[in-house]
Amino acid sequence: MDARKIQFLIGIQREIDKLEEQEGQTDRIERLKSRFYDVVEVEEIVEDKTNQDIVQNQLDQTSESKRKFSNDKDYTKYCPHQPKYVTEFLKNFRRVNETGLRELVHPPYNEEGFDLRATFNKIENELFPSERDYTKFSRDTRIPYWLWVHIRKDLMDVYTKYGLSYWDKNQKHPLFEEATLTRKVQEFIKSIRFGNDSSVETHFRETLIPSILNDLRSQFENTWLSDSTIHFNPDFKKFDSNMVIMTDVRRIKDAIKSIFRLIIQKSNWKGEALNDKNFHKKKVNVDSVYKKNENKGLVTVLTIIDEESWCDKQPEYLFQSGDLQGIVQNLWSLCDWEIAARFVDGYTYRLDMLNSINQGSVIIEKTDETVSGFSHKLTFYH
Repeated sequence: MDARKIQFLIGIQREIDKLEEQEGQTDRIERLKSRFYDVVEVEEIVEDKTNQDIVQNQLDQTSESKRKFSNDKDYTKYCPHQPKYVTEFLKNFRRVNETGLRELVHPPYNEEGFDLRATFNKIENELFPSERDYTKFSRDTRIPYWLWVHIRKDLMDVYTKYGLSYWDKNQKHPLFEEATLTRKVQEFIKSIRFGNDSSVETHFRETLIPSILNDLRSQFENTWLSDSTIHFNPDFKKFDSNMVIMTDVRRIKDAIKSIFRLIIQKSNWKGEALNDKNFHKKKVNVDSVYKKNENKGLVTVLTIIDEESWCDKQPEYLFQSGDLQGIVQNLWSLCDWEIAARFVDGYTYRLDMLNSINQGSVIIEKTDETVSGFSHKLTFYH
């Protein structure tokens, strides 16, 4: 793609980002993003032969079976890919700590001596200044811009509008006292926490997945992907207990919706197009595992496998897809993401699309591992 086209597409992306910041995650924004990524992918297909030489110049061939690409997108500028740090930061809303963030979403353990306005001013001055000068504070907070805005807009501004005046008047914490603030704080908690209690957390299997499928049904009238073709492993109870995670629920939803959309659009049966003979065989396995990783500590690994589906592209160009870049942007600094599949050349490759150890660089490696389909592995930190 020539420089003018690249700048044009970057301009469109920024306009969509501005609209998303104003309107939130609406159906309109989702449609705009989907159409934008479709256009980007078409441009890449048309320009693919020319791009091969360009991509090859960017390629760091450390070996014949392992290659590395840099990720220099706009969203990497102010915040490195540090999902473990972001998780630790979000835990401040759950555990007692010096930041005071917990006391915005839970009543203080000891109300005697607690001063909400002083706590709020401390948080605002140190982490979320009202002038919203994100770049000035990014080195200290190290959280992504969109998460910073979410906390500023959907929690801090809520206290400014509904909570502080209640505190000044009553010297009592407004949570569970002031109705509008209480509702909005509960919505905020659900936006940063997956868990098993649907009244205070977002339930991944029972709430998020049905919501995604419902959204996709409005876009695809006839699709094999449904409640009956998605299988959760090892079982419902174990799956749910593994999916207790602090993260940005909204962006995880967008990423998984994009993964499911790609499954609907790209799925095949061992490289052959879906037809009447193989259509009924299709299924998606969704596995969750809670374990200790030698390099990453305690993690939950969520794996989504489009069974018996192969990839019809070369691995080194797959990561440039507009669809995949949209997923990278949504998962940035929230979790690591790995793809594994059999590709068009008959070999199996593993693509580290996001890896905190690689600091966001994409690693492509040929592997002898056996894969049962096109696999997406999301690693969340605890």
